[in-house]
Amino acid sequence: MIQTLKCFLIEDEPLAIRQLESFIGTRKTLELVDIVDDVENVAEFLPKLIHSDILFLDIQVKGGNINTLASYIAPLPHLVVISALPPEHYPEFIKNRHHFVLQKPITPVRFNTCITNILKHTVETNSTLT
Repeated sequence: MIQTLKCFLIEDEPLAIRQLESFIGTRKTLELVDIVDDVENVAEFLPKLIHSDILFLDIQVKGGNINTLASYIAPLPHLVVISALPPEHYPEFIKNRHHFVLQKPITPVRFNTCITNILKHTVETNSTLT
């Protein structure tokens, strides 16, 4: 049985935030632990970030450069890039690790497909299992 996966969202677009909050809320296996719309003050959200199972990350957010988060993001079990940008524009630290992509605009079908793939990956790698 898979335990509840803690989700962390870094996103600054209000529509995408509302959509992801809603979509995450419909899945019993997911729990949204925090939403950050500005990456400038890392110390304020770092404890919740590093204990997350899934990071939903918009690679273009206000308040700083997400590359400063690379060392904190690296050990997280699952990274979901939420962006309208093509993969060739992703930062190197994302290109160089396993990640999932949730292309904008975010739809329920895209979200559920992404979560299904994460759950399959979780079972296959025996990570985050109780």
